Parts: sequence; C-alpha cells; structure tokens
Amino acid sequence: MLLSVSAHADAALSVADWRAPGDGLIVRDLATGYEWLKPSATVGQSFNGMLAQIGVGAPYSGWSIATQPQLTRLLNGSAGIATTFPGTRDLETEVDDPGLVALLSSFGPTFTLTLDYGLPKGPFVMTGVGVRYDIGSGSYAGLMLLSRATWVVDGSFYFSRYLQYPCCEERDWSGLDNGVMLTRVAPIPGPQGWLVMLAGLAAVGGIAARRARRTAGAAAHRATPA
Repeated sequence: MLLSVSAHADAALSVADWRAPGDGLIVRDLATGYEWLKPSATVGQSFNGMLAQIGVGAPYSGWSIATQPQLTRLLNGSAGIATTFPGTRDLETEVDDPGLVALLSSFGPTFTLTLDYGLPKGPFVMTGVGVRYDIGSGSYAGLMLLSRATWVVDGSFYFSRYLQYPCCEERDWSGLDNGVMLTRVAPIPGPQGWLVMLAGLAAVGGIAARRARRTAGAAAHRATPA
C-alpha cells in the first residue's frame, strides 16, 4: 500500500491505494487513525444498498458507513471546519477556506457543474463532494455537501459552501452525484508506513508550534507599552 503525505498544511491527510496499485482510493487521517474510502468509489450507491455490501466476504468488507461523530471528527479536527451534528446547516462564504480546499483535494470531486444565473461576471463552475452518512436511525441517511465555486471567465475563487441535512434515503441535491461515506480503522502500518505517518505527524506538530510562536509573539507585542 503506497502512501503520500498531503501537501495541505491544515489537514493531516494522506492518500493510499485500495484495490490496485495507483488507484489512490483511500484517504488516511493521520490525526485519528481512520481511513476513508473516496466517495467516487461509491457514487450511485444508495444507503440501503451499501448496507448489504459491507459484510464479511462482500465487495466492501471491512468498511462501515461513517457515523455523525466520525464525520464531525474529520471536519472539526483534520480540516478545521467548525460544525456540529445533528442539524441542518447551509453556510456560504466568500472566504476560500483552506480546510475545505484540503478535503476536496484529498477526497476528489463526485460532481462538477457549470452554472449560469446571468451574473455580471458570467457563469461559474461548482466542484464538490456529496456523501450519505449514518445518522443512527435505521435505514435513514444524512446527506452532506462540500463544494467550491470558481468563475469561468478567469478561474478565480467565487464562494465555498457547506450543506448538511439529517435526512432520508431518497433525497438528493438536484441530481448531484453522491457517494456513501465509508470508513475503517487504519491497519497497523509496516516500516515504510510508519516513516510516512511520522513525517506527517512531525509536519502537523511543526505547524502547531509555528502557530503557537506567532500567537505568543503577537501577545507580547500587544503587551509592550507604546
């Protein structure tokens, strides 16, 4: 299993192979020890249909459908996206969020849309990830959407959006392609895997240390008499 540390400083994520060398279908969260199957591998699968495919000997054996607490940990911890479950949220921001960019880059899009609402700057392209997850209510599933939009005219950033619905099996987002979010505890790595994980954790630790130094420096500067 090959690993590559993510280049995004705000997300302790790495990519690994699943069924074939180079497929890059697994995203490993170095901070929590969970592995996530990229939603592109389950696009078109229903929540109920996936329940029948995660048992022993089934195509997705060893995986389980992600729960609210697991998704919360991924969003809040590894990506730094402040959110809570359950509840419906529709957040749109004109600030390009680095955590959301890291998640979209690591997990890969399940949809890309070009939309034209007659805006002064013309049409825009919305790229995002849509997933179903387990809300702990039998056959009912939640739906989550992370997306980022850029202007067609120059490719510059337009807005980012986070949507989350504790919902039902059949609801979708106007026909957007969605996957089912699968997760599992990461297997114990071999020597090469440990080296990659240690490198990733060292990078995360260095980022935290630099932030702490900047915060302490700013506080000291404010405390210095004029």
